[in-house]
Order: sequence, then structure tokens, then C-alpha cells
Amino acid sequence: MKRKHFLLISGLLIFLLSSIAIPQTWGQTEPTFVIVTYGFWGSLDRLPSKDPSWLERSPYPHIRKRQDASFLTSPSYLPIPQSMLATGEGPSVSKYFFCSYYQLEHEMAYWARRINKREHRKRIKIFDNWQVLQDQHGKQSLADINVIYLKYDWRLDLPQVERDYVDPLVQFIDQRWPGAELHWVGHSLGGIVGRYVVSRHPGRFTSLISIGGPQYGIYEIGMQCRGERVTYNGKWDLENAQEFGLSVAEKFFFGTHTVKTGALFPATAATFINHYLPMMNWMDPKSANLSDGFGSLPKLHEAVPHAISIYALGFGSYDLQGNYHPLLPDSYGVGPGLLPSKNSPPAYALTGDGRVDPVSAIGPFRNTLCIGKNYSHGSMMWSPMILTFLIDRYYFQGKMKPQDLWRSMKRMKVPFIERKNRIQWVLKAREMWDNRS
Repeated sequence: MKRKHFLLISGLLIFLLSSIAIPQTWGQTEPTFVIVTYGFWGSLDRLPSKDPSWLERSPYPHIRKRQDASFLTSPSYLPIPQSMLATGEGPSVSKYFFCSYYQLEHEMAYWARRINKREHRKRIKIFDNWQVLQDQHGKQSLADINVIYLKYDWRLDLPQVERDYVDPLVQFIDQRWPGAELHWVGHSLGGIVGRYVVSRHPGRFTSLISIGGPQYGIYEIGMQCRGERVTYNGKWDLENAQEFGLSVAEKFFFGTHTVKTGALFPATAATFINHYLPMMNWMDPKSANLSDGFGSLPKLHEAVPHAISIYALGFGSYDLQGNYHPLLPDSYGVGPGLLPSKNSPPAYALTGDGRVDPVSAIGPFRNTLCIGKNYSHGSMMWSPMILTFLIDRYYFQGKMKPQDLWRSMKRMKVPFIERKNRIQWVLKAREMWDNRS
């Protein structure tokens, strides 16, 4: 009798222990990684010390050390650890007031907590520093779906960003989880980096979503790189805002005073860009670097199964030929639809999102989504449609329930009378994904 009790208890303990172990390893043989990258100014310093002398001793080329392009391209350049970079536009408290990515991070975290609580396990994890996974003795473990906010040094040239900040992550995943799915979501410059990365790794990424990415460049930046003045069709307020904005950005991020306003602006802006921002030379529409496939690399549709470009209308922009198109009039009736389609070409001749015109945003993408009017370049990442689409696609595999879709719109304060149309947009986006050409 005792032996039977012993065997019964032993079997029960083995069953319980095996049951406890299952959630720790379930789904980790082929996890999913969603790599999210921000645009220009999107990754800033998170210094481990306030001591000014630390910067002089540090082997890492932090932004406030003011190295120019010659140092950034030298063999002595060391990639900045993810722990020493922060996401968002602005330090500390200012991030929550000015950062266009706050809403994205907030919603991604909310739905991760909700799903994990619903399933009683860590099905979704979010990593601000993916390098913690390299620590063999660390306590970090993977979930089924892993969101990684990938930070990078935007002072580098595009191939250097891929080599020093993206390749280490991709290689690490391939060595540890060779069957893992990889997805890329990039806003603005992050969309350009993503397009370059998937082309460099053809067949490795399952999807690429570029949000307001200037796939063919930005006319104004091209002129600045060449030391030419942008006139904005005679709009002095836009001209002054451009000069003042670049001057303030230089002082804020670098502490230098190269950029001068007024007559000296074109020449000093070109000097600043060439010394500190070689990435911007890729944004010149006259450059062949941004043609489909980046020259010798595979074309986009050959490199990744799902490639979607998202753009907005309503704020006015230059086209690639230097023609300025003003704000789209309300009477035009553009709403949260899907443009362009075979029967409805994009309203290219009228306007863009304030930085990127529709043709450049669409670029070589075969599948495109328009979120409608009155989303500026930065505020696209506040769009309830975009954020709900990302959550639906990557958290729910395109099967978000109607009540969750409604909850998402309500959480982001979409007016009641507009929620149905916004949800319809998400459903159309889902259909485009499922029935891609």
C-alpha cells in the first residue's frame, strides 16, 4: 500500500513539475521578433554617469562628444551599447511631451499586459535593450512574441547602421533561434533603414512596414546637402522655421554652433550635415542610392513577402522635382481610406505629410495604405489606425476581436461617431495583408 502511495505521489509530482516547466519553454523553439525602429533623432544618449570626465574616458562615441564624420567612419568607432541609448525625441520628462513615439510604446505595453494576463503567462515581452538576451546567466527569457525597440546611432551612414546595430541582432537571433520569424516596423528614417536591411537579408524577414519613410528622399534635405536655399514657394514662415529648427537641434543634440540663420544658412547647414549627419546624404532625391534595390541588392518585393508603406495627406510638401504643393483643401474629401488603388491614384499633385510627399513615401512598395488627412510626419505615430493595425497584426496575427478593436479606438480617444470608419480602415489593411499581390 505504501509503495502504491509512493508511486502515485511520485507520478503526481512529475506531472506537476512538467506542467510548471511547459510555460517556460513553450513556443520558444520558433519565437517571433518584431523590431521597431524610430526616425531621425529617435535614439539619444542615456549616459551612465553625470560626471563630464566620463565622456572623455568613454570608448563609445556619444553624441555629445561631437565627433564629425571622419571619426564616425574610422576603424576606431565602437557601436554604442543599447543600454546607453534611449528611445524617443528628447531627454527625461520632455520625452513625454514631445516624443511622437510615446503613444506607440504606451499602447504596445498595454496590450502586452492585457494579453499576458488573459493567457496567464508571458506570451508577449518588450525589450528596450535586446543585448540583455546575450547574457547566458541573465534572468531574461523569450516569449512567443518579442518586441524590440532597436536603437542606433543616426550620425552614421546607412550601411554602417546596418553593420554595427542591425547585423549583431540578426546574427544573434539566427544563432540562438534560427527558425524565428523577423518583422520590421520603421517610422521615417527607420523605414529607410528597414528597407535597406530586408534587402540585405533577402528572404529572412517576414514583413516590413514603413510609416512615412522617405523612400525616394526629401527634396529639402537634398538641397541642404548641396548647400542650396529652400524657398518654400515664398513662404517666409516655413523658411525661418526650417533655419531656426536646424539651428536649435544642433545646439540641443551636439552643443555646437555651426548652423547660422539668414544669408549664411545654406552653406553652414551643408557643413553641419556633412560633418555630423552623413545619413542625410541618402535623403537627396538626386542620389541613385535610394532606387529600388539600393543598386546591387534584391528588389523589395523579392526580399520580403509582406511590404507595406503607410503615408498621410494634408500638410503640404515639396515633390521630388522641387514643386511645392500646399495644404490639401477640406473640400477634396480625403478620408481614412486605402490609397492608391487601381481605380483611385494618389493625390500626389496636391500635398504630402509635411515632410514626405506621397510618391516618396510609397516608393517601390506594391502595397500602400493612406491614413487620410491632417497627420503630420511626426503625428503619424499617434494615429489610432496605425497603432491598432500593428497590434492587430503582430499581437493577434490579424484576428483581433471586434470588441478589442473597439476598445483600442476608445482608449486612444477616437470620437464615437468616427470609430466605425477607423475600424473599417484596420479591416481593409488586414485584407490587404492577407491578399497581397
